[in-house]
Amino acid sequence: DNNTNINNILDKEQMKIECINLGCPAESESIYVGSKNSDKYYECSCGYAKNILPENIICFASDEDAIADRRERVGC
Repeated sequence: DNNTNINNILDKEQMKIECINLGCPAESESIYVGSKNSDKYYECSCGYAKNILPENIICFASDEDAIADRRERVGC
């Protein structure tokens, strides 16, 4: 329904803001991050994501991008 679509769009926009706050470039449209030192990736709002050092952050715009980089999604 329409409200669900609007909420999904807002959630995705909020995720992008969280990723920008972690150091992802705005133009990357990232909604997930991982560490150079791990094979995992997380939503940017996840506490695990906030523990990644800025110099180790890798940003992903989709699950497909992260999976293509041989990463496994971890929930919060």
